Amino acid sequence: MSPGQLAAQHPQLLTCLFSLLGATATEAVTAERIETLACEILCELLGPGPVGQDLQQERLAVEAAMGALLALRDLALTPGAQGTGVARCAASIASALAQRDTEAVCGNAAAPVPAANGAISNGTAAVAVSGQHVLPLAELMLHLVARPERAVCESAVEYFLMVNTLPTDERHPQMVGPLYLSLLQPLMKGRACYAQQFVSWNEEVDDDEEAFHR
Repeated sequence: MSPGQLAAQHPQLLTCLFSLLGATATEAVTAERIETLACEILCELLGPGPVGQDLQQERLAVEAAMGALLALRDLALTPGAQGTGVARCAASIASALAQRDTEAVCGNAAAPVPAANGAISNGTAAVAVSGQHVLPLAELMLHLVARPERAVCESAVEYFLMVNTLPTDERHPQMVGPLYLSLLQPLMKGRACYAQQFVSWNEEVDDDEEAFHR
């Protein structure tokens, strides 16, 4: 079932799933597990997959999901462990959305909806997108790249890699050079250097050599 079909048949389901991101529970382990499962389900539902016949419905579902992600902005940017889970989920879901419909995520005003295999179907009618969430979502992803947690950064980078699959002349004007210049500083400052307390990989406990070079 596609996101558009899901939104039409079960209009509250995606909203309920998004509400579980950052959910609280009596035990922290329970809350983390709930959040992780909700994130996995949302990535599966909103990532590459079936596309319904109502193309406008599909685009609206993607835009609604982008709006739901932005509603989590404050939680995702909360420093420390309290914000880590939501930040990782937000980055993962944004990456999944970018894989499903890169044109909508990049804000192309009228682009064909991707086919189920992720390619653009020949002869598919262009469907307008509002583009209202494009730049706020990109800004949020830039903030998430700058977070200290490697897992969050890696998920957010996947979003930018998907954006980069769309030709620059088909993107929102600000989703080109300036965006990637903004991305360079947190990557170089926070990821392409050793930690201040680094001595050797044999003594490093918070990172590993393979993940660092990757």
